Amino acid sequence: MKPGGWFSFASVAAIIAMLVLSCCGATSDEADAPLSDARAQRLTEQLQRGGNVLLLRHALTDRVDMSPGFEDCARERYLSARGRRQARTIQQALRELDVSVERVMTSPLCQAVETGSLVTGSAFASRSLLPPALLKTVLKPSDSPDYSLSMQIASNVDTRSNAVLVSHRETIAEATGAKLDEGDTLIIVPAPFDEPEYRVAARLTPSDWTWLANR
Repeated sequence: MKPGGWFSFASVAAIIAMLVLSCCGATSDEADAPLSDARAQRLTEQLQRGGNVLLLRHALTDRVDMSPGFEDCARERYLSARGRRQARTIQQALRELDVSVERVMTSPLCQAVETGSLVTGSAFASRSLLPPALLKTVLKPSDSPDYSLSMQIASNVDTRSNAVLVSHRETIAEATGAKLDEGDTLIIVPAPFDEPEYRVAARLTPSDWTWLANR
């Protein structure tokens, strides 16, 4: 179905988002629970097998500059020194855990691109990971309605390798129901055969990544 205008695009996108949310549900109590040794071991093995989405909210930013747009990093919020340390902490943990990542997609906003680059060494920017309000300003009526984080999660989970997606608080909340702090990660894994599509297995802070790698 080709949308004929902003109203139809928004309607279709909202329906798709609701369908995906009904498949995976919001972040579960188990995902928010502290990591036990047994659960940490299962999570590590799952990450090493691949087929997961590591959904990050960009690392900590310098909140002085709140200028909108994504054509000039000098006009945007950018990562603080602590934020860069957060991203490198995750990169180091992935290396020590022997977790490979083959696909990296970020929002075009500079704080997300820099986070993805520091965590994985590369980044491909996609408008689908922009905050919803900003996404509406850059999409055209003729654009496909599959421009959504929910659709990106669904298309990248349950493959042979892991994918990293770096987005923003509002975008992640709309797609998963989880409200992440800067630098936090949702580990999204394929669902068992008796459940639809995928589920959120864990929420990790940068400190959790360090603990997971060093335990």
